[in-house]
Amino acid sequence: MSAHELIKSTKFAQYGIWIALLSVFIGSVHATKYPWGTTLLPWQFPGIAVALFFISGVVLFFSIVSYPDSFWTVLVSVSIFTSGVYALGFAILDDYLVTCITAAGVLNCTKGVYKMRKKNEQKLWTILFYIFIAHLLMMGIVGVIAYGNVKAIRLVIVFMDILILTFLVTNYEFKKPDPKTLTVMIAWVSVVYFTLVIIHWLFIVGVLGFQGDLRFISKIGYLEGLGNAGAGYKTVAGVLAVPAAFMLLMDEEKKNKLLGSIVLFLVFMVAILSDSRAGVLPLIICSVLMPFSIGLRKTIKMYVGALLTIVLITSVVLNRPQWVFDMSESILGAAIISGGSHTYQYHNNTVTSAKGDSGRYMYVEAAVTALVENPHFALTGVGNYGYFPVSGEYFNRIASERGSNTNVINMGSSFGGISEPPRPPAMGAMIAEYGLVGFGLFVIMHFAVVNVVLVRKEKTGLYKLNRGKNIYVLAPVVATIVWGYFAGLQDICMIFLMLMPYGILHEWSRLDERYEMHNDYF
Repeated sequence: MSAHELIKSTKFAQYGIWIALLSVFIGSVHATKYPWGTTLLPWQFPGIAVALFFISGVVLFFSIVSYPDSFWTVLVSVSIFTSGVYALGFAILDDYLVTCITAAGVLNCTKGVYKMRKKNEQKLWTILFYIFIAHLLMMGIVGVIAYGNVKAIRLVIVFMDILILTFLVTNYEFKKPDPKTLTVMIAWVSVVYFTLVIIHWLFIVGVLGFQGDLRFISKIGYLEGLGNAGAGYKTVAGVLAVPAAFMLLMDEEKKNKLLGSIVLFLVFMVAILSDSRAGVLPLIICSVLMPFSIGLRKTIKMYVGALLTIVLITSVVLNRPQWVFDMSESILGAAIISGGSHTYQYHNNTVTSAKGDSGRYMYVEAAVTALVENPHFALTGVGNYGYFPVSGEYFNRIASERGSNTNVINMGSSFGGISEPPRPPAMGAMIAEYGLVGFGLFVIMHFAVVNVVLVRKEKTGLYKLNRGKNIYVLAPVVATIVWGYFAGLQDICMIFLMLMPYGILHEWSRLDERYEMHNDYF
């Protein structure tokens, strides 16, 4: 599918996205009436915001039914664009819109619109991915039944969607943009997304204020995502945006080089205004991969230019030319686990919590301890939202031994009568809730992508590591594993579309067709 065909086929769908954004904007304005940290339930938002939320999904549904060729393109674009958006107080926009798109795809398949795939060249990968998602789905159902936590229903819907999408993409042929067009598409989606994040923040915080607390560019760490999404969500689109930008910088066309530069600038701006280590992570990974793509000499030149640019931007925006050293220290500090607690100001509130990243580490340690001491949970896990009911006592014990505080900054909602701390940062929750089967398959899916993307079989029969532009497709694979330590991934549809066979990264692997794709292992 060419760029022209792509734009034409998705024109109707774009209306659905703008309607969804209008709902998000109205919700953000409404949220400014409450103190920071107040958790609002969907029905506490203005009726017009709720109505627009549902209308946006309906529009997307009929756009796919009317223009079946746009299914894959709209699915990918929407999953990236909404990956870090909060709507009606929760990160549910991508779940809802992907559900509507999936429903339209199923309807088109039943009508015989799409041709059946002649051969699935990734059979083992497909089987393992089915097992992976089916396991996550079962753990979501366990969360609803065993703990009576109705919030787990959302995860059940997400995993059901992904299971259905896996069936569709592995059994049917869809029109897809060529890899270069896909790269440009991801870049443009990212430009619009990150630009709106900054505009949204400047208006909500700079113009409306937040209960009289006028925060502006001079104070970092307060950048609000779309719908007031947190740092772990609002920067996750960079997992795909940054590799796309690096690929475009290698392109011969000047307009693509410019597009890549704009993406990197916007991603970096959002990262520094959020003071987000996770936001900087894709930039670091792609920089490390650069020598394998363009050579050491060119890489050194790029490093020098990038460092000077970073110093200039952080000097102007933050008045901290040494920001790069501050961030480096913060990232390296994630590996230093110490006991004790510290007190600091957060959104004008005095907060006491565990020092540095020891809180995240304790969540992981408690999850592993719970599975070891309860071996009947080791394979399957305890189910969604079962972390605190099962691992809570171990977490409190470990925190007590380390002399660390277990305070939670924002308790979130007690929807459904369940009043307990929110699910902890990703790695601890994933290990406890999904056990060895779920966590192990999560890692295996990353190896499957690496095998397909980077290992090529030449016509001579020899295997070769494919470098060039393709090396940057490795960045999202590395980023999601590392990211999983800092922030939640289980409810982000984009992550599963990246890891599934015939998904985003699989299609990106066709950037360099000089080698035949093989499937000796996946």
